[in-house]
Amino acid sequence: MKYTAQDIEKVLEYASYLMNLSDIAVLLNFNEDEFRNCIGMKTHELSIAYHKGKVQTMLELHQGDLQAAKLGSPASLEQTRKYMLDQQTNENG
Repeated sequence: MKYTAQDIEKVLEYASYLMNLSDIAVLLNFNEDEFRNCIGMKTHELSIAYHKGKVQTMLELHQGDLQAAKLGSPASLEQTRKYMLDQQTNENG
């Protein structure tokens, strides 16, 4: 199936709302299996859009947690420690 620029933009938008693949497929009238296959191919335009949408929201969440941690929020302090550990683990492969 050929995907339009609008399809790609919608995938990015819906992924940024942290919607799951099944629901995105329903909203966009995609064949779910085909859509999942596209997402599984890291270089596919839908996969890039999906992951970028997710990461943009993760960035916003990290920023909020970091700001709250700087103000002394115990929950945010713990969460930022988890982010740091995840970052270090990822750096080490």
